[in-house]
Amino acid sequence: MPKASMRERRAAATVRCVLAQPQGEGAPAGALVRYRSVPAPGGGDVAMIEGTVALEPSGEGWSGVLPALPLDLAVRAHGFVSHYFWGLEPKPQAPTDLGTLRLKRGASVVGWVQDGDKQAPPKSCLLRLEPLSAGATANRATEERVKGTALTTTPNERGFFHLVGVPPGSYMLTASAPAMAPARFAPLTVWENAETELNEPLVVHPPLALDVTVVPATDPWQRPWTISLDEIQLASRHRVPVARGRSDTGLHRFAGLSQGSFRVSVSDDSGNRWAVHEHELEPGSQSVLVDVTPIRVEGRVTLGKNPLKAVLTLGGLSSRLQIRAAS
Repeated sequence: MPKASMRERRAAATVRCVLAQPQGEGAPAGALVRYRSVPAPGGGDVAMIEGTVALEPSGEGWSGVLPALPLDLAVRAHGFVSHYFWGLEPKPQAPTDLGTLRLKRGASVVGWVQDGDKQAPPKSCLLRLEPLSAGATANRATEERVKGTALTTTPNERGFFHLVGVPPGSYMLTASAPAMAPARFAPLTVWENAETELNEPLVVHPPLALDVTVVPATDPWQRPWTISLDEIQLASRHRVPVARGRSDTGLHRFAGLSQGSFRVSVSDDSGNRWAVHEHELEPGSQSVLVDVTPIRVEGRVTLGKNPLKAVLTLGGLSSRLQIRAAS
């Protein structure tokens, strides 16, 4: 989308506000207002005007000069949570009063969510932010306690969301909407008293299914394979566990998936990982064949000339494939 600068606009307008700091704190060190022109109806390709200006102390409040046209605003005092305003129309004739903004310390997460047509999702869409350790702990009680610290919110009519009061840490963000597969982003790092903004919107798509066929259908001891599915975050290569299944027939269907990159792992009951396959899931590409036909390997482990009892790991301790054998 083309961008225009404030210099290309002659008309300017003043906005003002009062920044009410928490009790016992002095005036903020500074404040900024970010502005962006309101998108055209239907998402037309028109020049977008955006920028950032400093708010200056003015009497009992703060004020700044912006373009005189419909704008979305984000007002942020250093170290405090932002305040957002949508579709304001500042006029050059008189200042636009934003009112009293009560400042709150803490970190926040902001971003956008949309569907595959780049439209805002239904109002029932839910954003959930939970620590990355949720779902990855060995103790179920600990897992439930970590999940209990999750924060949730809903987007506005444009698809914008704002989570406030977020403790510093590493998180997974999930967008869920009716009749849509969940969209995830991880890891999301939150810093103390800072605002973390997603560079790209979360996109929810209609759910897809992935059919995984493993050949042969059972492991070398005639036991069912364990098939694990992880979603791969493309930017970070971080893997988010999605589901795990077992099948006597070697066929397993994973349903309710979003479009994206996934990793299929095939393991036996002893924890040996026999195969790893990455797949780009999209309409028309919803099946995977994983061939784990074993090859017999024989040898001897000795210490000098004497036989040695040992555990061998084929593939290496840090390899994608790990198959252990005892001598």
